[in-house]
Amino acid sequence: MYNYSNLSNKELFKLIADKDIGGIEFIYDKYSPAIYGVILQKVATRQEADNILSETFVTCFKGQSSPLSFTTMFVYLYNIAIGAIKKRDVLYMVPPEDNIHSLKNGFKKFS
Repeated sequence: MYNYSNLSNKELFKLIADKDIGGIEFIYDKYSPAIYGVILQKVATRQEADNILSETFVTCFKGQSSPLSFTTMFVYLYNIAIGAIKKRDVLYMVPPEDNIHSLKNGFKKFS
């Protein structure tokens, strides 16, 4: 089994371009928990977060979004996820400034 853990971001992007199954699994296993955490902070439901996480990695692995040459894998996936949230026009939770425990006006559209 190949050790993917020491690869640079450039090499990780090449794994995607080459459709390297082991590399793709490694990228998903390494980055999905952090990306999922970001998504959960932005949307109102776990179901929506699950859908956006799936869409994020499908977009990444199908090469439907091109990484910038200076980006890291995390930033690339983060940008895809944020784009998916914006495209869906889903709600996300924002704690009200005056009372963090109050949900009154706590949901706003992500724009």
